[in-house]
Amino acid sequence: TKFIKQFNPLTKREGKESCHPEFVSGSQYKKSSFHFPHNKEGARMLQPINYPVHPLTLTLSRRARKIQASLSKGGGTNVPEGFKKRKAAFTLAEVLITLGIIGIVAAMTMPGLMGRYREVVIVNKLKRAYAEIVNAMDMERARLGGSDYEALFETNMSAAEQFDGILRHLQVVERCASNDSKGCGGIYKIKPKKRTNDGFGNVALGSVGGERAVLSDGTLIWFGKRNSNGGCVTTYIKHEVDADGNYVLDSSGNPITTTYDSPHCAEIFFDLDGSNGQNQFGYDCFSFGVKKQFADQHSGYGAMFDTMRTGKLTYERYDISDKF
Repeated sequence: TKFIKQFNPLTKREGKESCHPEFVSGSQYKKSSFHFPHNKEGARMLQPINYPVHPLTLTLSRRARKIQASLSKGGGTNVPEGFKKRKAAFTLAEVLITLGIIGIVAAMTMPGLMGRYREVVIVNKLKRAYAEIVNAMDMERARLGGSDYEALFETNMSAAEQFDGILRHLQVVERCASNDSKGCGGIYKIKPKKRTNDGFGNVALGSVGGERAVLSDGTLIWFGKRNSNGGCVTTYIKHEVDADGNYVLDSSGNPITTTYDSPHCAEIFFDLDGSNGQNQFGYDCFSFGVKKQFADQHSGYGAMFDTMRTGKLTYERYDISDKF
């Protein structure tokens, strides 16, 4: 009301006659206010003429354009500082629930991940130990001037002499003779890779014995002498068993056996972590046979060929106290 009275001093009647009392300016703008010209017949024409805009209107228009430009800048996402919203945050309950879910998932997945990690470590150590032993045999064969591995395992050589020929090319930290039951981790039992009947209804167990040595990386290596017939041919004894794996006995109560020959120069065993590990073939214990021209991974007790080919350990978890 004050605005209209200040800038529109016309009377109410004069405002009605001008037909636009709200936008009519003061006396200094009377000549520029709206008026409707008449045509030749004397009728009013509804076409207003141009008039100057009040300075206050221009000021308000400029401010409106500035605010609009500020809001539209950056895709309309920029908001004046005073109107910015508070940042969103999680509640304590939401954080605790999230941590609980993460803990449950970790508890379910971590054992499998750790088991797979140990498996990878063992397989890599197996490959390295096998490569080092075979390389030592090749170096000893070259030293002896032999054309094949039979030169390392002549029948006139003792088991200690044959074994020491290989050890000279390995990093040995402890050497133990077959009659030493204390050194190199002592004499200890080794489980087969699968639950096996010993012929008498018990779980079969192997053992570490004979000539043995501990390498610098902790691997225990021991030696089984073969080549009993010369020419890298060894005679083995085989027991007859029934469907449950028990020995078939003769009339005197003795197991029935047969013999067969196999082309083996020697058998080399190794336990990757000595007596401190699980001590089971297929997990941390392996072996391979030595033939004239090559090392036979298939003939070992620990399924070394499959493990090195697939990268997975081949063994069975079982209790040695079980009976067949």
